[in-house]
Amino acid sequence: MKMKRNCFLSVAVALIVTVPVLFNACQEDAPEINYTLHVSVVNDFSAVVDAINDGALKNEAAIGKLVQAIDKMNADQAGKIEAVVNVLNALDNTIDAKLAALEAAMQAQTLSLEGKLDLIKAAIEALPDYTSKLDALVAAIEALPDYSDKLDAVVNALDAMEAQVDALGGSQDAIAGKIADVTEAINDLIASVNSGNTDTAKALAAIVAMLEELKEAISSGGGGETPGDNSVVLDGETLTIVRAAIDKSDLEEDNFYDIYFFFSEENDKFIEIMANGQLHDGKTLDLTKKEDEHAGWFWSVEMRTPQILFQTFAKPGTDYPVFLSGTLLVKRIGTGTEFEVTLKDGKVKGYGTFGDGLEHTISLNYKGTLDFGEF
Repeated sequence: MKMKRNCFLSVAVALIVTVPVLFNACQEDAPEINYTLHVSVVNDFSAVVDAINDGALKNEAAIGKLVQAIDKMNADQAGKIEAVVNVLNALDNTIDAKLAALEAAMQAQTLSLEGKLDLIKAAIEALPDYTSKLDALVAAIEALPDYSDKLDAVVNALDAMEAQVDALGGSQDAIAGKIADVTEAINDLIASVNSGNTDTAKALAAIVAMLEELKEAISSGGGGETPGDNSVVLDGETLTIVRAAIDKSDLEEDNFYDIYFFFSEENDKFIEIMANGQLHDGKTLDLTKKEDEHAGWFWSVEMRTPQILFQTFAKPGTDYPVFLSGTLLVKRIGTGTEFEVTLKDGKVKGYGTFGDGLEHTISLNYKGTLDFGEF
């Protein structure tokens, strides 16, 4: 099968170390690395972020280094907030790096509460789907030291999410309703705390549970819903297909289908579906299983926004993941470029270089003529 992108070894880490270190960032779990950070690197926020992206720093160690870097950064409040916002908005940063930067900012001693609340709002706006937005919110409120600050963070973040959903219009009505219901329940809890009728710690635990339930409700909506015509439901969010295209040479020369569904005018957000016209056309494929060995292409489904959310591939013996659930139908209508493509009840988790490490739900419904392109 012709794969358009390859996994490269990430070896460029901007760290000053006492012993040279080589590592393979394509592994899901980076090996334990023993090195001594030079003091100038501890203060270099960007270098620590690069190390997280490359897999050299993970989990608590990563957050701890970022906290130190933020607190020792030679910048004022505005400069520190800008540095974190840049991490959240950078397209080439991993979700792990973005969540770590946000959590570290919540723990930093040199950032004001106002600045931290602004950063939570920035994370809600920057992260690609509702699941990661809610993950960021839960991580942020758990990292904040004061209960009243945690409650303020919840209210501000949900307000930001509601504003985003409202801006998207009618296609997001179901999600808007779920967020509104949770927001109302949380506001009732906060009012009870303020009146002295509910313990703050218990209320906060209940709020975190509500947020986790909201994440599950939104995610399950993505897999169970049938999208409207020419649209995709990703993690409960409806995405309209603005352009659909197929690789011309692959189709005409080999009867292989390399289909792109774009969700932005810049063509940087898309799902790519690859199939074998001889073997797959008109058949309902089980996305949870690798295929038996055969000649020609194997099915593949990849999602970018523009970072890779997940990348699956059905060739046996490869490390690529497959779906946790879901089916795919790719059907050519006639001899031209009219196609029917349906992906139902998809649930998938890409890991390492094959995705962002988060579980996503996806359904797709398309029927129409594809543009010719060369990809």
